[in-house]
Amino acid sequence: MCYRRGKHKSQTPSVAQQHDKHSWIKSIQPYPVTPTHFPDSHNHRPDVLDEALMRIANMQFDIENLNELSSDHNFILLNVYNQSFPQTFKTKTLIN
Repeated sequence: MCYRRGKHKSQTPSVAQQHDKHSWIKSIQPYPVTPTHFPDSHNHRPDVLDEALMRIANMQFDIENLNELSSDHNFILLNVYNQSFPQTFKTKTLIN
């Protein structure tokens, strides 16, 4: 699984937890593992410009880098599948 990364440590978030009315829901930011932007300047390095924000972290997905156009930017294809990873719930047993 891929997560968002920044150029500096302060820009690289961990898996965030957002408060919902009924429960805590994890969100992730998947990104492609290969660069999607190739700058014209030799002073800049190729970088990842595309990312997605997914609120449900247990969905199965894959990201494909499409190298079909002759441009400085490659498009990405994000496939999200109906099947999700099995959820595990934390349970507590209370004994009187």
